[in-house]
Amino acid sequence: GKAAGGQPNGETSSGLFVVDRDPYAMVDLRVDLHPEPVAELRRLADAYFPLVDYYNLRPRDPSVPPAAEWLAARRQRAR
Repeated sequence: GKAAGGQPNGETSSGLFVVDRDPYAMVDLRVDLHPEPVAELRRLADAYFPLVDYYNLRPRDPSVPPAAEWLAARRQRAR
């Protein structure tokens, strides 16, 4: 931690690693060497989280449309 010496230039990295029952991570996002790493991680997470279902579905069903089309259709159905 910071009390033990930490990074001399402040925080420059952040990450989010989430596992569930699968043998791989559900979420593995990382930001390195960024002046605002937590804000940048939030931006990436906000872009990624709406696609989690897509990334789980696509390997099992190759007929699923490309991510942009899938997301647009999902947003349309939610209206």
